[in-house]
Amino acid sequence: MKLRMMVIAAAAALVGAVFPGTAAHADPWWLDYVVQDQFRNANSNKCLDVLWHSDDNGDPATQSPCAANEWEAGTHLWDAEWVGFDQGVGYRYALHLGYQGHLCLEVADYGTENFAPVDVHDCNGGPHQQWRVIPSGYSGTSRAAQWLADAVELQNVWSGKCLEVYEYSLSNVAIVDQYDCYKGTNQLWFREYGNIRKQR
Repeated sequence: MKLRMMVIAAAAALVGAVFPGTAAHADPWWLDYVVQDQFRNANSNKCLDVLWHSDDNGDPATQSPCAANEWEAGTHLWDAEWVGFDQGVGYRYALHLGYQGHLCLEVADYGTENFAPVDVHDCNGGPHQQWRVIPSGYSGTSRAAQWLADAVELQNVWSGKCLEVYEYSLSNVAIVDQYDCYKGTNQLWFREYGNIRKQR
C-alpha cells in the first residue's frame, strides 16, 4: 500500500513538473515525518524526558519510564539534528524535543560547573544547545563491556561536560544535569528506536 502511495505521489510530482499549470499537490507522506529516538540511561533504565512532559522554556530535563517499543513511544522522543563538525572531535547535534520541535535540550544559563541544570528552551543554535554523541569506548568479552559497547555519552559543546542522571538516581522525574565526563553508567545512554516516525 505504501509503495502504491509513493508511486502515485511520484507520478503526481512528475505531472506537475511537465505541465506547469497543473494544480499543486500536498507533499508526499514521508516528508511530513522525522526519525526520532529515545535515550535510555544505562544505570536507571529510564529515558531522557522533560518534567511532566511540559513544553515551556526552562522546564528541567528529567528521566521517566521508557516506551516498551516504538509503537508505544510517548513524549520522550528526540530528533537529533546534525549542526556541525569539530575537527578531531566529531559531529555536533541539536536535540529537539520530539513533540515540541521548537525546543532544544540545553545547559541552563550557559553553565559550566558540575551539577549545572539541564533544561529545554527555544532552539537558538547556541553552543550550550549543542551535543556531541561520543561512543562509550567499552570493548572486550565481559558481559558489562558487551552491554555498554553500544552506549554513548552526550557531551555539551559549551561546557565540555556530560549529561547524567543526578547521583545515580533510579527515581521517576529524577533531575538530569551535567558533570565531568567519566563514563559512569549514569552518564551512558542507549539510543533506541531510530526508526520511530512521528508526525511533525
